[in-house]
Amino acid sequence: MATVGVGAFLLVLLAFVGADDATDSKVHLKVYYESLCPDSVRFVRNQLIPTWNSLGGDYLQIDFLPFGKARSSRKPGGGLSFTCQHGPRECAGNMVMACGLSNLLTDHDLRVKFVGCVMSSSDPPSAGAKCAPTVGLDYSVIEECMDSPAGEALLYNYEQRTLKLYPKGLPFVPTITINGKFDQDAQDASLRDLKSVVCAYIPESARPAQCL
Repeated sequence: MATVGVGAFLLVLLAFVGADDATDSKVHLKVYYESLCPDSVRFVRNQLIPTWNSLGGDYLQIDFLPFGKARSSRKPGGGLSFTCQHGPRECAGNMVMACGLSNLLTDHDLRVKFVGCVMSSSDPPSAGAKCAPTVGLDYSVIEECMDSPAGEALLYNYEQRTLKLYPKGLPFVPTITINGKFDQDAQDASLRDLKSVVCAYIPESARPAQCL
């Protein structure tokens, strides 16, 4: 299927987003991703973090769902095991972020900083020990979570939320929804120029100078 170019998509979007079209100028993103997916790494490094650094929490809210195309299964003796697209180490990387995020619920900026640190490292699954102190976390708290039923429960919750969007599993990772909706043209444009897409979703009357 042909995709719409970023410029064409933004022109169409701007025709529908006006000053009175939203009561909340903050754009809400949900990012469905996984720790060792090259496309996820590129998106977080090259699009998400620069966009956040430019616009920040006044205009952007990001909900991270580190699960991707993984699957859970019940262990015979109880508990859950996870199978990830890029192997067991990816599952470990997903859980590092899930456990870290669960300890940063009240500070959105630190949540973005933590995910950015992990996904920008040369080896995301082993980056927790380096990244936790940058957001004021003791890595032992993350380790305890990963070795407990709490870590399993966090990943299982992300799985259920992922399946709610796509009951048969994600067709592509990362998948991005904007203001609670998935749009293929917005997805394609976001992978190439997320900041322009976010700016287009901000009502014109509230659009900041960074978008001009």
